[in-house]
Amino acid sequence: MSQVTITEVTGGADLETVRDLCRAFRHGQYERYGQQIERIEQQYGEAVFEKTLGRLSELHAPPRGVIFLARKDDEPAGCVMLTPIDDKMCEMKRMFVDPATRRHSIGRALCIAVLTAAKARGFAAMRLDTGPLQHEAVALYRGLGFLPRDPYEEDGPKWPDKVFLARDLRDFEPECG
Repeated sequence: MSQVTITEVTGGADLETVRDLCRAFRHGQYERYGQQIERIEQQYGEAVFEKTLGRLSELHAPPRGVIFLARKDDEPAGCVMLTPIDDKMCEMKRMFVDPATRRHSIGRALCIAVLTAAKARGFAAMRLDTGPLQHEAVALYRGLGFLPRDPYEEDGPKWPDKVFLARDLRDFEPECG
């Protein structure tokens, strides 16, 4: 039977593994959104993307932020990050599960880990955004209690049909999602 573990990442080789998973996510965006290359380049252009990857530990720094790495049978399988927006609101960022390890509830486990971390850090709500063709991700988030919310674009306009979701954390219980 497969074993899935989720660990908090603060640096070193695990942080580089997370960066590699983020690069795999970027590559997957080019495959999934091939008809929208200009938009992908705007959001995921290599220079900007690599600059962001270089700042992951700063962008998701403890004590309010966190980076999680999932492994399946000791092999990298996925990642997710938490970043604070303000005292009460946080954002789930960079959720990704390697296609080779999907269908093992790794995405759900990562979501539960980041929701649990957010509640433990005192956040009252979590928001996220995802692409309109990320059907599996939207279904997962909706199943965990995320609901549609108004768009936010503090870092500039991206996709006109992007999906914006949020979840109240005050009623979140890790045991039941």
